[in-house]
Amino acid sequence: MGGLVLLVDAVMLLTALELLGLAWWYRRFGRGVPPQEIRLNLCSGLALMGALRAALSGAGSLLIMLLLLVAGFFHALDIRSRWRR
Repeated sequence: MGGLVLLVDAVMLLTALELLGLAWWYRRFGRGVPPQEIRLNLCSGLALMGALRAALSGAGSLLIMLLLLVAGFFHALDIRSRWRR
């Protein structure tokens, strides 16, 4: 299980670096994906990966449920921000 936890850690780190890199690129060149359009989606994904990491490392159910709740919250905010009226 230790190898899987390290893999999840690596993916979470790359996801955070992706957000920072995309934000830098957008601010520097004015091209690409505006950070505000993907921020909520990436935060939702990070929370899901956090829940996976917690489960793999033997954390308690309460922490896992909390992280899943956070992921759902960010997902709902993302859907709400994209909803066409």
